[in-house]
Amino acid sequence: MHPFNCSETGPFPAIVTEIFTEYLPQESVQSLTYQPQGLSNDNYCLVTDKHTYLLKFYRHPLPAAQLKTQQTLSQLDLCPQVIAVDTHNNAALFDYFEGEKCTHFEVNKLVNLLSTLHKHRDSGQPLIVCDNFKHYQHLPEYAFFNELISELKSSLSQYPVQIGYCHNDLELSNILRYQNGHHDRWFLIDFEYAHNNDVFFDLAAMSVSFSLTDTQKDEFLRAYLTANNIELDFLQAQKKLVTYQLIYLLLCYFWYVSRQLDSQAKLTWTQITQLQNAQN
Repeated sequence: MHPFNCSETGPFPAIVTEIFTEYLPQESVQSLTYQPQGLSNDNYCLVTDKHTYLLKFYRHPLPAAQLKTQQTLSQLDLCPQVIAVDTHNNAALFDYFEGEKCTHFEVNKLVNLLSTLHKHRDSGQPLIVCDNFKHYQHLPEYAFFNELISELKSSLSQYPVQIGYCHNDLELSNILRYQNGHHDRWFLIDFEYAHNNDVFFDLAAMSVSFSLTDTQKDEFLRAYLTANNIELDFLQAQKKLVTYQLIYLLLCYFWYVSRQLDSQAKLTWTQITQLQNAQN
């Protein structure tokens, strides 16, 4: 279905006309531009005579619970507002936030961002994140990492659990920054995988995404623990973070392999190897 084979200025596909007629009846669509960076869904920048929106078509079942929570989190200026959820077309319409992918790590900004997210209270049961490995056991590449995965699962039992509402997909493209004069806004997008989880999974993902050095990682970890009043032996916290970094990287690797995204898989393999070597 996507991307639509149409001009950016129309005429627009019937499904798009149906959506904006239903949810934006007082506005006139000026342009529809495909955003090619999405790997799990299809995104379009939709500009009307009054506003700019993000129109997202999901390739998997609509994440209704996450969209409801995102609407709550948007009131905290943490993420874009959800304008409408279209179950019939498996789509959602969001306020469009202008911003650039974060490339510069600023510890206080990102600790504040994560702390606000993790403090959200959700009634859902926490993820057992290692259960996600079972989705990839059929892959030939899985056997190579089977022993490591078993070791990581065993290691997790040694650490206390810190549950919070996590994003669970904190790659750089989902962490955006908007700067305009003295205004410096940081926010998150793409909450499809958001769920209660151990907050160290998000810390690990962010550490990997920003390619933090050991010094930066320690600074980030100390700042987060302090901001959230988490009393945990720092050496134990460091080891727990590395454990979750490897879990995060392995899940990313298998996700890429399963979708035949070879260049991303090769890069992730290298990151796993480097992190393992650094611990030996």
